[in-house]
Amino acid sequence: MQQRLPKFGLTQGVFNVVYPKVITLGFRCLFRAESVGEALSIVLERFPKLPKVVVYDVACKLDKNALRRVRPLLRKHGVRCILDRPHSITDGCSPVYMPDESLGATAGFATQSPEVSRSIAVGNRTSLAYMAPATYMVKKMVQVAMMNVRKIQRLYSDKAGENHHVPLAPFYH
Repeated sequence: MQQRLPKFGLTQGVFNVVYPKVITLGFRCLFRAESVGEALSIVLERFPKLPKVVVYDVACKLDKNALRRVRPLLRKHGVRCILDRPHSITDGCSPVYMPDESLGATAGFATQSPEVSRSIAVGNRTSLAYMAPATYMVKKMVQVAMMNVRKIQRLYSDKAGENHHVPLAPFYH
């Protein structure tokens, strides 16, 4: 029986680092399946000053992994791992990871922002599976830039609604 080796070169997915206002700060293409170790390394590598709250879909596993690997660092910076609201409904983690039980840490931002970003990117899942990483990176950078510009434009607009007939062409150029 011939053993099939994994095919390297195609990406397994994308890990998004998202600001609570659904603005993507960065992303990493994954060449192996996503893991909490990978998530922890992204947080430690990407933030010169660690965030006070890390919202993640398996926050309890991320916290346990972090406490095993870098406990003194997380304690020094007061980092907390919290579930996003969509996952907190069905997750069996301890209440210390639930967003509604941690209102002091989650007040003022949407914990579902990573999930919103992921749902927007799901449309690219099929093309991701067939693209070389370099090609996908260009496509992903354009997508992230457009999403961020649109979100920033909406945040600073006085008008309600999606774009409420605000001319976007000057904003994009």
